[in-house]
Amino acid sequence: MRQTSTRFATAGNRMVHSKSISTSFLGLAQYIQRPTGLAIVLSLIAVLGFWPLTRSAQAQAEHDADKTVPACEKPSDNVKPSKQLDEQAKATPKSAKRQPWVPLGRETTFFTEPLDEQGYVDYAAALSSYLGKGVTPNSNAYVLILRAIGPNPPGEPPFPAAMYQRLGIEPLPDKGDYFVPLDRYAEQTLKLKEKEQLNRLFEQERAAQRQPWKARDYPHIASWLKANEKPLALVQEAVQRPHYFRPWVRYTNGEKPKALIQVPLSEQTAIRMLARALMIRSMLHLGESDYDAAWSDLMTVLRLARKVGQSSCIEALVGISIETSALRCLVTYLQHARLKPETWRGRLKELQNLPTRKPLAEILNSGERILALDFLQEMHRQKCGLGDADLGPLGELLAHIQLAGFPWAEIAKQVNYWYDQYVIAFRQPDRLQRIKAVDKTENEVVKAVEKSHREGIYAWIRVLAPKADPEFAKYLGSLLSTLSLPSFRRVDTAYDRAQQLYLLVQIGLALEIYRSEKGQFPQRLQDLVPQYLPNVPKDIFSGQDPIYIRNDRGYLLYSVGPNSKDDGGRTEDDMSPGDDIRITLARGEK
Repeated sequence: MRQTSTRFATAGNRMVHSKSISTSFLGLAQYIQRPTGLAIVLSLIAVLGFWPLTRSAQAQAEHDADKTVPACEKPSDNVKPSKQLDEQAKATPKSAKRQPWVPLGRETTFFTEPLDEQGYVDYAAALSSYLGKGVTPNSNAYVLILRAIGPNPPGEPPFPAAMYQRLGIEPLPDKGDYFVPLDRYAEQTLKLKEKEQLNRLFEQERAAQRQPWKARDYPHIASWLKANEKPLALVQEAVQRPHYFRPWVRYTNGEKPKALIQVPLSEQTAIRMLARALMIRSMLHLGESDYDAAWSDLMTVLRLARKVGQSSCIEALVGISIETSALRCLVTYLQHARLKPETWRGRLKELQNLPTRKPLAEILNSGERILALDFLQEMHRQKCGLGDADLGPLGELLAHIQLAGFPWAEIAKQVNYWYDQYVIAFRQPDRLQRIKAVDKTENEVVKAVEKSHREGIYAWIRVLAPKADPEFAKYLGSLLSTLSLPSFRRVDTAYDRAQQLYLLVQIGLALEIYRSEKGQFPQRLQDLVPQYLPNVPKDIFSGQDPIYIRNDRGYLLYSVGPNSKDDGGRTEDDMSPGDDIRITLARGEK
């Protein structure tokens, strides 16, 4: 697989968010696949004196590749191109040099090459080269996932040829042993057409994921799983591979390429379906007392979840959602499996040794940052990067703004700078420290934005002036950089919630080992130390031990959750909702 020569400069930050937008602009959402694109357009309108802003998102990319240079890890205000980069630049034939759309360096971008024929950074090729460094088709889990899904993911456009090229594999044939979603299986194989029949089938699917069952209980679900044995086996094989590289390939809309944030992450829905099928099958194995097979399926799902989120918040959220569902199935496994103490010990060790998730800060540092910088490029290149979307007067207005000599370099510098600050803030290892650092950065960027809000209609007039004010560009860049921060916070909280549930399940396995050896659950969590756990993992949200209440048949174990308030173990799913994260087990004495 060829990879693209890419240079990077250390870079900046992202966009934030505002809460109210006029309904007259909601129609723009249909042109933008993800919230970020909408956010950027609405933020432009906001700065021009119209409305507050909205939100953040992502997409994909296309090109060819050669060689990668690692990114600078620590942002610095005076980073200069290295001697090696200077020598490479001198060695480049003049005919090959292109004038970039803005001065390229650590202040304005993360990657400085390759450039396309118009002088724009090919962020699709650069990001793919960065993420795919050292990955081969035989070491890449994503290749097998793709072979399980097939060339036409459910409800999404087919994978483009450039995707296969970047993966270094042949295009998938149209027909094969690909995963069949339950709705398609119901229609094509079971011939179920009545609404009542389909509703009953999907109710059975939901029940089959929540509790142990046998094939005779839900014969249609069992036959569906049987039909999907080959693609599910590919997923089991895939998660054993060391790498997960999903290329970014720029889709095109007619003659105009789409911005990366507009490209659908086609396989994400299918990945969730594959994970769901494995969880349902694990509950079938559990119902049939095949505890090894049930555990194997659950560990496959957990490993898949840890691999998925590599370069965007959307992917990270998909991984977190899959992991959370699998951990809930694991609690059901704890409730029903009958194992010897040494087997439970092996299960606990395997759970503790799962691959780590990619940190959110690293996703922001490269993937999310690139989505924002790429969108700025597309705004410059083609009427705010909306492809062939007909925005009427708004499109004409945005085109006119470009022609007015808008100071794009200053905007890129500001967006890039704030990304640097967000990455630093989200790298704090402790949740409390992280919240304080993010709050501090948010206050700083909001102060930078407030002046542009106050200027209102005058800002609008300045944008349309022949020479746009560079200071105003700094305000606009800061404003764009506020758009995604609430989304980043939500992803960060979702990470912490998933991690907290993961820690609770580990404690649950240790409790089960204790019970299987001593005939009852311990009086307190500290009784598990050091024979069953080296220490009791602290509640991420309180810094204290999780709350453990033993009862006659089992126990209640919970974290106080993101609100840091003890809601008595109540979660958002309860009739009287709470914010706690809990596991309960009613097993009885030995």
